[in-house]
Amino acid sequence: PSNINVLIRSDSTLRTYVTPNSGRDWLATRANKEMFRHIKTTHPYCKVNGEAINGAAIRTIYDHLPKTQEDYDKYDCVIIVVNMNQARGGKVWREDSDQGVEFMRLCIALRRFKRALIIVGGYGIKWNLPPSEAEKWDYCVSQMIGIANQVGIMASNGRKYYEQMESAPDRFHLAQEKPTIDIMVKMILDGVCAHYGAKPAGSFATVQRLEYTDES
Repeated sequence: PSNINVLIRSDSTLRTYVTPNSGRDWLATRANKEMFRHIKTTHPYCKVNGEAINGAAIRTIYDHLPKTQEDYDKYDCVIIVVNMNQARGGKVWREDSDQGVEFMRLCIALRRFKRALIIVGGYGIKWNLPPSEAEKWDYCVSQMIGIANQVGIMASNGRKYYEQMESAPDRFHLAQEKPTIDIMVKMILDGVCAHYGAKPAGSFATVQRLEYTDES
């Protein structure tokens, strides 16, 4: 697709962090930078409204979504990248976690847009979690994807992309290095293509739940 307006909201996942190798490809060596400008280089006909919010919880992402009919009509697709930061007083993977409620609220808000994709959670080992916590994290991610699919929102954990990205020295963020940025750009543009594969331009189709039929 070309000449499209894309809205991207993310926590710090889409902000790359300086490493000792950052200067090799003429990238910033002192400041951590959002990666959105690199999408323009790869896909010059893609107009991106991107924001990476440090420490953003699911509720923060929801609060930063535009919510007018003009915005719903303006953007051809919306991509959310969120890794379940814990809100103050919130819980992540405990049985009484409030993340599912906040995530459902976000998904319902995204239904108003033409096309929406959530890339949620990645995988626990990538974020330097101990094996026992990483397993709980991955289970929580699978639940979030299930919630999104239940309300008709495309969702993925993005693992096949994160596995190819280098981590920053803190092991919690992604490296400000060209190979990693290239994979981040590919993840976003593949998401755009998936949008249009599911709902081509000019389509007026909406998600419909199929009725059960007994063929016995």
